[in-house]
Amino acid sequence: MSDQNITEEFVREYGAKIYRADPNAFGWLVPYSTLVLGILVVVWFVRRYYRPAAASSVASTEGDATLGKYREQIERDLAHLD
Repeated sequence: MSDQNITEEFVREYGAKIYRADPNAFGWLVPYSTLVLGILVVVWFVRRYYRPAAASSVASTEGDATLGKYREQIERDLAHLD
């Protein structure tokens, strides 16, 4: 028996609910389009919420009193090495 005859026999015996047609273009398109959409959402999210530290915030911490105290200590320790 050919494949077509076997398929027709199953449909006659068990009804049309048993038959599943071959996937069409829509069936192939959905998984790949979902994957592309997911990648685009991840890229958008990373670009939106990832912000590198601004140079002005780094410069403002150099004037901090605590950092100055440690800088003075380092300078004294380095002076003793000479």
